[in-house]
Amino acid sequence: MKLLGMLQINCKTGSSSIHFKFNQELRPYLVNLRGNFTSYLYDNVVRFKSGYSVRIYELLVRHLGWQDVYIVSVDYLKELLGITEVKTYKTFPKFREKVLDKAQEEINAFSDLKISYETVKKGRSIRSI
Repeated sequence: MKLLGMLQINCKTGSSSIHFKFNQELRPYLVNLRGNFTSYLYDNVVRFKSGYSVRIYELLVRHLGWQDVYIVSVDYLKELLGITEVKTYKTFPKFREKVLDKAQEEINAFSDLKISYETVKKGRSIRSI
């Protein structure tokens, strides 16, 4: 997909200006930017070592205004974190240890949130958090 339809740079007059026009296919994404982002203080995440901690913090902040409990399926959370194909996290115990517990520890220690989680089983397997 071509992002820019036109790009002009004018440096003749002593002042510089750049004019550009976005491709029409991007319009729906640009128009909805105002309502589709998460805002938080940098100080709340700067000391996180894990990128998963930052992403989980963002998800929690996004849902904080709506509800006190955020229930998410394990598969969907892995998709949101971009780790559906990471072999290390295929089993839930490794996912819990390396992602969930680490994020909980860092978020509770360094941010403005205090979180905990419980697992929801269906049969013998854990389906939701």
